[in-house]
Amino acid sequence: MPLARFEKLEAQKQARLLDAATEEFARHGYEEASLNRILEEAGFSKGALYYYFADKDDLYATVLIRAIQEMFRDVGPVPLEALTAENFWEQLGDFTRRWSQSALSRPTQYHAFRSFQGSLRREAPQRFASVLAESRGVYQAFLRRGKELGCVRDDLGIELLTELLEALDEVLDAAFLARSDSGDPEAILRHMALVVDSIRRLLAPASELSWRPAFPNRR
Repeated sequence: MPLARFEKLEAQKQARLLDAATEEFARHGYEEASLNRILEEAGFSKGALYYYFADKDDLYATVLIRAIQEMFRDVGPVPLEALTAENFWEQLGDFTRRWSQSALSRPTQYHAFRSFQGSLRREAPQRFASVLAESRGVYQAFLRRGKELGCVRDDLGIELLTELLEALDEVLDAAFLARSDSGDPEAILRHMALVVDSIRRLLAPASELSWRPAFPNRR
Protein backbone atom coordinates (compact mmCIF):
# COMPACT_ATOMS: atom_id res chain seq x y z
CA MET A 1 0.00 0.00 0.00
CA PRO A 2 1.17 3.60 -0.49
CA LEU A 3 3.42 5.24 2.03
CA ALA A 4 1.65 7.40 4.60
CA ARG A 5 2.76 10.62 2.91
CA PHE A 6 0.65 9.73 -0.17
CA GLU A 7 -2.49 10.38 1.88
CA LYS A 8 -1.28 13.97 2.40
CA LEU A 9 -0.97 14.58 -1.34
CA GLU A 10 -3.71 16.66 -2.94
CA ALA A 11 -6.65 14.48 -3.97
CA GLN A 12 -6.43 15.75 -7.55
CA LYS A 13 -2.79 14.69 -7.81
CA GLN A 14 -3.53 11.32 -6.21
CA ALA A 15 -6.26 10.70 -8.78
CA ARG A 16 -4.04 11.81 -11.68
CA LEU A 17 -1.30 9.37 -10.74
CA LEU A 18 -3.64 6.44 -10.05
CA ASP A 19 -5.67 7.09 -13.21
CA ALA A 20 -2.48 7.06 -15.30
CA ALA A 21 -1.32 3.86 -13.58
CA THR A 22 -4.69 2.16 -14.08
CA GLU A 23 -4.65 2.99 -17.79
CA GLU A 24 -1.10 1.70 -18.19
CA PHE A 25 -1.75 -1.58 -16.36
CA ALA A 26 -4.96 -2.05 -18.36
CA ARG A 27 -3.22 -1.54 -21.71
CA HIS A 28 0.01 -3.41 -21.11
CA GLY A 29 -0.53 -5.73 -18.14
CA TYR A 30 1.56 -5.75 -14.99
CA GLU A 31 4.73 -7.20 -16.50
CA GLU A 32 4.91 -4.88 -19.49
CA ALA A 33 3.62 -1.74 -17.76
CA SER A 34 6.14 1.10 -17.80
CA LEU A 35 6.63 3.31 -14.77
CA ASN A 36 8.16 5.93 -17.08
CA ARG A 37 4.97 6.10 -19.18
CA ILE A 38 2.85 6.36 -16.04
CA LEU A 39 4.99 9.19 -14.68
CA GLU A 40 5.01 11.06 -17.98
CA GLU A 41 1.22 10.82 -18.28
CA ALA A 42 0.67 11.88 -14.67
CA GLY A 43 3.31 14.62 -14.68
CA PHE A 44 5.35 13.09 -11.85
CA SER A 45 9.10 12.59 -11.54
CA LYS A 46 10.54 9.18 -10.72
CA GLY A 47 11.81 10.58 -7.45
CA ALA A 48 8.28 11.70 -6.60
CA LEU A 49 6.91 8.23 -7.31
CA TYR A 50 9.27 6.57 -4.84
CA TYR A 51 8.43 9.28 -2.34
CA TYR A 52 4.87 7.91 -2.27
CA PHE A 53 5.25 4.22 -3.21
CA ALA A 54 7.86 1.61 -2.37
CA ASP A 55 7.89 0.08 -5.86
CA LYS A 56 5.80 -1.10 -8.82
CA ASP A 57 4.08 -3.79 -6.72
CA ASP A 58 2.99 -1.14 -4.25
CA LEU A 59 1.55 1.09 -6.98
CA TYR A 60 -0.27 -1.81 -8.66
CA ALA A 61 -1.75 -3.02 -5.36
CA THR A 62 -3.05 0.50 -4.72
CA VAL A 63 -4.66 0.60 -8.17
CA LEU A 64 -6.41 -2.73 -7.51
CA ILE A 65 -7.61 -1.74 -4.04
CA ARG A 66 -9.05 1.52 -5.36
CA ALA A 67 -10.88 -0.36 -8.13
CA ILE A 68 -12.31 -2.89 -5.65
CA GLN A 69 -13.47 -0.17 -3.28
CA GLU A 70 -15.16 1.76 -6.08
CA MET A 71 -16.97 -1.38 -7.25
CA PHE A 72 -18.10 -2.11 -3.70
CA ARG A 73 -19.58 1.39 -3.57
CA ASP A 74 -21.45 0.63 -6.80
CA VAL A 75 -22.71 -2.74 -5.60
CA GLY A 76 -23.47 -1.82 -2.01
CA PRO A 77 -22.90 -3.92 1.10
CA VAL A 78 -23.28 -7.68 1.25
CA PRO A 79 -27.02 -8.17 2.06
CA LEU A 80 -26.42 -10.49 5.02
CA GLU A 81 -29.55 -9.57 6.96
CA ALA A 82 -31.75 -10.15 3.92
CA LEU A 83 -30.43 -13.68 3.39
CA THR A 84 -32.69 -16.61 4.23
CA ALA A 85 -32.45 -20.33 3.62
CA GLU A 86 -34.86 -19.87 0.71
CA ASN A 87 -33.12 -16.99 -1.04
CA PHE A 88 -29.46 -17.56 -0.12
CA TRP A 89 -28.25 -18.77 -3.52
CA GLU A 90 -30.50 -16.39 -5.44
CA GLN A 91 -29.09 -13.44 -3.48
CA LEU A 92 -25.53 -14.64 -4.04
CA GLY A 93 -26.22 -14.79 -7.77
CA ASP A 94 -27.75 -11.31 -7.69
CA PHE A 95 -24.76 -9.90 -5.79
CA THR A 96 -22.40 -11.49 -8.33
CA ARG A 97 -24.39 -10.08 -11.26
CA ARG A 98 -24.27 -6.59 -9.75
CA TRP A 99 -20.54 -6.98 -9.21
CA SER A 100 -20.12 -8.03 -12.86
CA GLN A 101 -22.16 -5.08 -14.08
CA SER A 102 -20.03 -2.72 -12.01
CA ALA A 103 -16.87 -4.23 -13.48
CA LEU A 104 -18.29 -3.90 -17.00
CA SER A 105 -19.07 -0.24 -16.38
CA ARG A 106 -15.36 0.27 -15.57
CA PRO A 107 -13.59 -1.45 -18.48
CA THR A 108 -10.19 0.14 -17.78
CA GLN A 109 -10.18 -1.13 -14.21
CA TYR A 110 -11.48 -4.52 -15.32
CA HIS A 111 -8.57 -4.89 -17.74
CA ALA A 112 -6.11 -3.69 -15.09
CA PHE A 113 -7.17 -6.71 -13.03
CA ARG A 114 -6.29 -9.22 -15.71
CA SER A 115 -2.60 -9.45 -14.80
CA PHE A 116 -3.43 -10.09 -11.17
CA GLN A 117 -5.69 -13.00 -12.07
CA GLY A 118 -2.75 -14.84 -13.62
CA SER A 119 0.55 -15.93 -12.14
CA LEU A 120 0.84 -12.77 -10.04
CA ARG A 121 -2.13 -13.84 -7.93
CA ARG A 122 -0.70 -17.31 -7.34
CA GLU A 123 2.66 -15.90 -6.33
CA ALA A 124 1.00 -12.98 -4.47
CA PRO A 125 3.81 -11.18 -2.65
CA GLN A 126 3.01 -9.69 0.73
CA ARG A 127 2.10 -6.32 -0.74
CA PHE A 128 -0.90 -7.91 -2.47
CA ALA A 129 -2.23 -9.38 0.77
CA SER A 130 -4.61 -6.44 1.13
CA VAL A 131 -6.02 -7.11 -2.36
CA LEU A 132 -6.75 -10.73 -1.48
CA ALA A 133 -8.17 -9.67 1.90
CA GLU A 134 -10.88 -7.59 0.20
CA SER A 135 -12.36 -10.59 -1.61
CA ARG A 136 -11.67 -12.92 1.33
CA GLY A 137 -13.80 -10.74 3.59
CA VAL A 138 -16.76 -11.02 1.21
CA TYR A 139 -16.34 -14.80 0.90
CA GLN A 140 -16.25 -15.27 4.66
CA ALA A 141 -19.28 -13.08 5.30
CA PHE A 142 -21.37 -15.21 2.92
CA LEU A 143 -19.93 -18.44 4.31
CA ARG A 144 -20.73 -17.60 7.93
CA ARG A 145 -24.28 -16.58 7.07
CA GLY A 146 -24.70 -19.63 4.85
CA LYS A 147 -23.63 -21.92 7.68
CA GLU A 148 -26.11 -20.24 10.02
CA LEU A 149 -28.89 -20.87 7.50
CA GLY A 150 -27.87 -24.45 6.75
CA CYS A 151 -27.08 -23.58 3.11
CA VAL A 152 -23.35 -24.19 3.40
CA ARG A 153 -21.75 -27.49 4.36
CA ASP A 154 -20.75 -27.76 8.01
CA ASP A 155 -18.10 -30.47 7.69
CA LEU A 156 -15.40 -27.94 6.77
CA GLY A 157 -14.31 -24.81 8.60
CA ILE A 158 -14.53 -21.23 7.32
CA GLU A 159 -10.81 -20.91 6.62
CA LEU A 160 -10.64 -24.10 4.55
CA LEU A 161 -13.80 -23.23 2.65
CA THR A 162 -12.34 -19.80 1.91
CA GLU A 163 -9.18 -21.37 0.50
CA LEU A 164 -11.27 -23.68 -1.68
CA LEU A 165 -13.30 -20.74 -2.98
CA GLU A 166 -10.15 -18.76 -3.77
CA ALA A 167 -8.70 -21.74 -5.63
CA LEU A 168 -11.93 -22.25 -7.58
CA ASP A 169 -12.12 -18.56 -8.45
CA GLU A 170 -8.49 -18.48 -9.54
CA VAL A 171 -8.76 -21.56 -11.78
CA LEU A 172 -12.02 -20.50 -13.45
CA ASP A 173 -10.85 -16.92 -13.97
CA ALA A 174 -7.52 -18.02 -15.44
CA ALA A 175 -9.31 -20.32 -17.89
CA PHE A 176 -11.74 -17.57 -18.82
CA LEU A 177 -9.06 -14.91 -19.33
CA ALA A 178 -7.23 -17.25 -21.69
CA ARG A 179 -10.23 -17.21 -24.02
CA SER A 180 -10.42 -14.84 -26.97
CA ASP A 181 -13.84 -13.50 -25.93
CA SER A 182 -12.89 -12.68 -22.33
CA GLY A 183 -13.53 -8.98 -22.94
CA ASP A 184 -17.05 -9.50 -24.29
CA PRO A 185 -19.76 -8.35 -21.82
CA GLU A 186 -22.07 -11.27 -22.55
CA ALA A 187 -19.21 -13.74 -22.12
CA ILE A 188 -18.31 -12.15 -18.79
CA LEU A 189 -21.88 -12.51 -17.51
CA ARG A 190 -21.98 -16.16 -18.62
CA HIS A 191 -18.69 -16.75 -16.86
CA MET A 192 -19.99 -15.25 -13.61
CA ALA A 193 -23.06 -17.52 -13.81
CA LEU A 194 -20.70 -20.48 -14.15
CA VAL A 195 -18.73 -19.27 -11.13
CA VAL A 196 -21.87 -19.04 -8.97
CA ASP A 197 -23.03 -22.50 -10.09
CA SER A 198 -19.61 -23.97 -9.32
CA ILE A 199 -19.57 -22.30 -5.89
CA ARG A 200 -22.95 -23.80 -5.07
CA ARG A 201 -21.83 -27.28 -6.10
CA LEU A 202 -18.75 -26.88 -3.90
CA LEU A 203 -20.50 -25.48 -0.84
CA ALA A 204 -23.89 -27.17 -0.77
CA PRO A 205 -24.41 -29.53 2.18
CA ALA A 206 -24.68 -33.24 1.47
CA SER A 207 -28.46 -33.13 1.89
CA GLU A 208 -28.71 -31.04 -1.30
CA LEU A 209 -26.59 -33.36 -3.42
CA SER A 210 -28.29 -35.74 -5.82
CA TRP A 211 -25.51 -38.24 -5.19
CA ARG A 212 -23.19 -39.08 -2.36
CA PRO A 213 -19.72 -40.60 -2.67
CA ALA A 214 -19.73 -44.22 -1.54
CA PHE A 215 -16.70 -45.71 0.15
CA PRO A 216 -16.48 -49.28 1.34
CA ASN A 217 -16.58 -49.74 5.10
CA ARG A 218 -13.24 -50.67 6.53
CA ARG A 219 -12.60 -52.34 9.80
